[in-house]
Amino acid sequence: MTAFAAQISCSIAYADGPGRQPDGSVIDREPCGSARTDLWRRLVDEYAPDVVVYYLANVGFVEEHRLDGHWVPECDARYGRYLTDALADEAALLTAGGADLMVATSPYTATMQVGSKDEVDCRNAGYRRFAADHPGTQVVDLNAFVASQIPLTDASMFSDAVHLSKEGSRRASRWLLPQIEEWYGCSAPNPRPKNCNT
Repeated sequence: MTAFAAQISCSIAYADGPGRQPDGSVIDREPCGSARTDLWRRLVDEYAPDVVVYYLANVGFVEEHRLDGHWVPECDARYGRYLTDALADEAALLTAGGADLMVATSPYTATMQVGSKDEVDCRNAGYRRFAADHPGTQVVDLNAFVASQIPLTDASMFSDAVHLSKEGSRRASRWLLPQIEEWYGCSAPNPRPKNCNT
C-alpha cells in the first residue's frame, strides 16, 4: 500500500519565511510547518509505513531565503546547514514508527534559469551529506532518472516548471518501486515489511 501527502508551497525548502527574487522583489509566505507536520504525524499513525520516500520538487528558482537576519542563496553554507537540520527533524517524524527513509534527489527543473542548475546540485549534495550522517538512509537519484527520460519521449515529464506530470510520475514510479522492493522487500537480507514470513 502507498500513500501520498503534500501541500503546495509548504516545505522546509522555504525556511518558513520570505523569499527574495533575482529582481529584488520579496515574496512573503505564511508559516505552514505545523499544518504539514500534523498531517504527516496522523499518516504515520494511520499507515505505520515501512518505507518513506522524501522528495522536494521546489528547487531551481534562484531565490534567496531569509535566515538569521540575512538573505542567503541555496548554495550558501548557512542554507545548507539549515536544510539538513530541518530534514533531520522531518525524518525523525516520518520514521518515528520504524520506517526506513529514502531521499529522492531533486530533478533539474523543466524551465532552467541561469544559475538554477547549481542550486539543484547544491540541494542534492545536501541530501547526500544528510544520508551519510544518518545510517540507513538511502538516496535515490531521481534527478538522473528524469534527465534520462526527457530526450527519449515527446511526452513532457513535467506538468509545470517543477512538478512531475502524470506521465512523469508513472515513469518515476516504475523506476523507483523495484528499487524499494530490492532494498526493503521480503527478499532483502533484512526484510522490513510486516507481512514477510521470515
